[in-house]
Amino acid sequence: MRKGTQNTIRKAYDRKLQMVVTAKEAAINQGFEPNRYVCVVCEEEVYVAAAYSTERSVHFRHHRGNNNVECEYYLGQLTGNTDRLSFKRESREVGEIYFDNKNRNFCLGLRFSVDEIEDCEKNNVFIELNTEDKNRTLLKIKINRENFAPDTVTLFPLARFSSSYYLSFSSEEETSKRLFFSRSNTPIFFRMMGHDQAGRCKYVRGGVLYTNIKYVVVFPLKKSSLKNQFLLNEFDVEDTFEFKTMDMRFIGMVLSIKYLSKNLVSLLKSWNYKAETSEALTILWPPTYLTDNKCNVNADYIYVYSSFNLIPKGNTNVPRENIRLVTSNVSRINLLPQSIIFKKNAEIIIEKKDSITFNKKHIQSYARKANVFKVPEDGLSYFMFNCYGVSQLTVNQTVYMTPDSLIIGYKHNYPVTYIVQDEHHVKCGNELLNDILAHYKKTENFDESKIDQNRLSTLALQYIKKCEIDGKINTVVRHYIEEGLL
Repeated sequence: MRKGTQNTIRKAYDRKLQMVVTAKEAAINQGFEPNRYVCVVCEEEVYVAAAYSTERSVHFRHHRGNNNVECEYYLGQLTGNTDRLSFKRESREVGEIYFDNKNRNFCLGLRFSVDEIEDCEKNNVFIELNTEDKNRTLLKIKINRENFAPDTVTLFPLARFSSSYYLSFSSEEETSKRLFFSRSNTPIFFRMMGHDQAGRCKYVRGGVLYTNIKYVVVFPLKKSSLKNQFLLNEFDVEDTFEFKTMDMRFIGMVLSIKYLSKNLVSLLKSWNYKAETSEALTILWPPTYLTDNKCNVNADYIYVYSSFNLIPKGNTNVPRENIRLVTSNVSRINLLPQSIIFKKNAEIIIEKKDSITFNKKHIQSYARKANVFKVPEDGLSYFMFNCYGVSQLTVNQTVYMTPDSLIIGYKHNYPVTYIVQDEHHVKCGNELLNDILAHYKKTENFDESKIDQNRLSTLALQYIKKCEIDGKINTVVRHYIEEGLL
């Protein structure tokens, strides 16, 4: 038996996936992010230890070094399913600092669940925010249904500048420290939530930035010389602006990191940041809509494109039996009531809703309409959906639309354009067949076994007879025949 296989903490609560996981599962997915795991006994923060050790088995250890022995002993006696354990969120988890890019000010964002609001309301709990010197209270508000909507971030503007803020519940003795501007006034990064620049941007905690992600960078106007640091080719700066809040003037920049380099890594390190190459994660089908950064969908399953492998209890809370690999990067997922997928920058929370009726008929009103669509070189990623599934399209590829086909263009993993068939100018019969043959020249070997000739129209049957002689069939015509459109 390897050392350390007894009396070690082998399970912890994963705040990201909102479930209990083993240390082995956390290590396999390299889940070494700070503040991610808590002890299932004392609810103190723990971390993955001995992940690469040949002497000890992988396990969790307390950050503060306290209670290890007691918790390990207790876990050894623990019976029942620890996956059912629930954890109350402390002040460090419910609050975060945001930059409101519309009103150009800094805010405290607070979010509570239905159960948390009801529990706090019953016990008359309030939350309090103080400045670094703790002599001035910036916010003191009761947690109830009047002040907070469930599962929605509520923003409270910060009226006074401080290098750090302290957040606390009236029901807790400890306070949670929120670091903000460094005393050296180096730039701070806020990640844009979604693709709308006129929205809320979340403070980047943990100091990790990713390529091809939009950020708002903020620093005091008195440090305006910092603007020159962003002239590196590695940065793509979209906008620069000045604003005043908290009786101070600031400079803001909307930008993204195009690629990594030694100079960029060194610069970010001097600001206590590091950069990594981003991962890609996109819901391909069905269409969804965002509510407070959660994807809502009225379906039992979704198709997802990911640049990484989905690992149950590693980067998703979806069990293995609910995941089916369609291609190397596309998976079909049978949804849980709330499904979570994340790795690095890529994170999606999918809420399964029964009351949403969002389908192709709803798209028709604002979609672009075309019978022939040529994929443009506009920076979007285009995918085509039809009765055969989903396929990615390439630049300059020509697609002949059918009533059952839908094309979606994605930008930064969000659907931004839809293309459907122009049903008001649909050709049919000989006109449609001749139009396809004139404009779409791709052919393939004719396979008689794939065509049910007993169900063909007279026109389709005449065309198939010619294919039997030539040994070739037009690819687009075959699709139309199989869909019963010719």
